[in-house]
Amino acid sequence: MGNPYLADFLNADGSVRFGGEVTFTDPGNQPGGGGSQPGAAIVRAFPFAFDSAGIQERAAVPIMAVNQGTQTFTVASNQVAGFAPGNNFTVSGSTGNDGLYTIVSAAFGGGSTAVVVVEAIPDGTADGTIAAYAGIAVYTPTINDRWLDAWIEVDTPWDGTTPKGDFGQLSGSAFGVLGDIAGACDMTNVDAPIGGGTSPSNNVVSITDVIIVAANSNQTNRFLPGKFVTADPICVWVTQDGKNNGADSGALQGTGTLCIVTATPA
Repeated sequence: MGNPYLADFLNADGSVRFGGEVTFTDPGNQPGGGGSQPGAAIVRAFPFAFDSAGIQERAAVPIMAVNQGTQTFTVASNQVAGFAPGNNFTVSGSTGNDGLYTIVSAAFGGGSTAVVVVEAIPDGTADGTIAAYAGIAVYTPTINDRWLDAWIEVDTPWDGTTPKGDFGQLSGSAFGVLGDIAGACDMTNVDAPIGGGTSPSNNVVSITDVIIVAANSNQTNRFLPGKFVTADPICVWVTQDGKNNGADSGALQGTGTLCIVTATPA
């Protein structure tokens, strides 16, 4: 075997998005013939749409009840659609439960929604509000894997009020990876073919692109390649300002794809 290697780039469901060739400049990182070989870069594509549960911000809601034993917060009315498993939300204004939580499940009954979380609930006082981060979890990384690149493809344009897309691991910051460096993706600006029939983004949305922008702004930090130090899921969201706590853009149309490139060190 040798360069170039045939490669299929896959959607999240395992179907082939497109095929092509990959050339490895470092002989030590060339695949050995098997799948998921250490050192080989993997490109994953995750489609999303304006109506994907949790993609846009939801309003904060008061906490009605807390059950520390079952790790459950209860809120009024049927809000199951807004609490997708794997997504995150924050509690604020409480006696002792402020912080970030990961959703296990949500169930409606008796006029309220019970939200079970992964984390222990420190305090049994039922007060404060739940404010969900915008964002859907699309990929859970492996600790110590390398994050090589990522970008948003705008497949069909979004409407609504200034829809801006971004992505990242929810770690308490309102900014995603792009917004933290140079600015979120304009979701109204659909990708368009150029010479050769390829379809790059019309936006500066690839991390490798925004590193160049940052460098031209005297930014001295290295953003990528990077190493995953937690297994927190990577989420993608669309809000009016591109922050994961931003206002709902109110989009009623639009689709996109988040592409993530990772590798396992040899």
